[in-house]
Amino acid sequence: MGASPPVAEAVKDVQPDALVRSITEEVMRLTVEATVKSTGELKDHKKLIRDVQLIVEPHFDFARMTRLALGVHWRKATVKQQEELTAEFRTLLLNTYSGIFIILRAHTPEFKPFRMTPKDTDVTVRLELKKKAQVIKFGVSMEKTSAGWKVYNIVVDGVSLVSTYRETFSAKVKESGIDGLIAELSKKNQEFLK
Repeated sequence: MGASPPVAEAVKDVQPDALVRSITEEVMRLTVEATVKSTGELKDHKKLIRDVQLIVEPHFDFARMTRLALGVHWRKATVKQQEELTAEFRTLLLNTYSGIFIILRAHTPEFKPFRMTPKDTDVTVRLELKKKAQVIKFGVSMEKTSAGWKVYNIVVDGVSLVSTYRETFSAKVKESGIDGLIAELSKKNQEFLK
């Protein structure tokens, strides 16, 4: 189910820094609301994950992220394998992203100054999540597409999510092939649901 044309146009015209701010603030609000104040525990962990995923999913370019994470192995995969890899990696990324915000729910986001020119089609939005002396730095890499700005990588404290997965995926493909990687991703995604 896609966004209605006026909503789709509205999202398409949002600047990348405003989009990251909006998504981050909405996700942080949800995680705070889902936390029992007296204990700090989550009321309904699975519901929160679903809610967070609904917010972030439309703004990620999972196909590009999968291609980047697979590197040279992407071209070796059949179309069916590429589709399966994209679907499984999408689920893994959504679970990971949701999990990060759940863990960091007591942190406060601070958005760094952002500049771009009208011609820019690839940008990085920077923010920090802070709690007392702890600071976690994020760089959200985005590309301008026909559907608006889409996230294609996230860097956490200098570590690229896509590059980290590229190393892991390459080792797994060398060990057990593309189908072995698909099976591994599927297994991780099933374990996350438990």
